[in-house]
Amino acid sequence: MLNIRPATASEQPLLRRIVITAHLDPSNLHWENFVIAEWDSQIAGIAQVKPYPDCREFGSLVVLPAFRKRGIAS
Repeated sequence: MLNIRPATASEQPLLRRIVITAHLDPSNLHWENFVIAEWDSQIAGIAQVKPYPDCREFGSLVVLPAFRKRGIAS
């Protein structure tokens, strides 16, 4: 079962490691902007929701390889 939840401060190193492993830009990562997708209590993916004055943008969206093709990023 899929669950989406906010990231916690203690997960900042994990978020950075996932972003770097995915060959994305690790600069300007703020754990407060991240949501985490969990599949059966395991971290399956992450996304940074960047706030702007009139909208929000997904950035640093990563689904871990073992969890791909399950519709998590959709």
